[in-house]
Amino acid sequence: MRRLPLLLAVVLSLAGCGKTPPQPGFVLDGPLLFVAADYNGTPLEGTLERTGMVGLGEMLLASPDKYLDCRAEFNAEPTEKARIRGVLICTDKHTFSLTLRNLGPDQGVGLGLEPGKDEMLVLFYHPSPEEARRRLGQAVADMRKARDAARQ
Repeated sequence: MRRLPLLLAVVLSLAGCGKTPPQPGFVLDGPLLFVAADYNGTPLEGTLERTGMVGLGEMLLASPDKYLDCRAEFNAEPTEKARIRGVLICTDKHTFSLTLRNLGPDQGVGLGLEPGKDEMLVLFYHPSPEEARRRLGQAVADMRKARDAARQ
């Protein structure tokens, strides 16, 4: 009879396992995240508020020559697949549909697409500017590979 409460506790704890996915931990306190980006060969850099990783915050991007000066606000919960969606608006009339995906507690990758255009804006965010720049190259290669595979 003593096993019944234990068995019931195990069954109840397992019953909820498939309903609620585990929530990743985020480092929401601390300095802004550095963003390194590439738009069709044009480098951009900026910042992302850490709360942007959970759907609330702001991202700023600019090219070194300030040709592209962009801002995105995030104010929606992540999708079921944990994607953060937003719109990146630039002062020169470029507008990108933006999707971010966190890869860890304080880093991630993003993709921006302009309606009706083939070019991609690829970005990587990380606390370290050097690491964001380093990882951006692989993110660009991966996104291009995925795009090419989807076209075939």
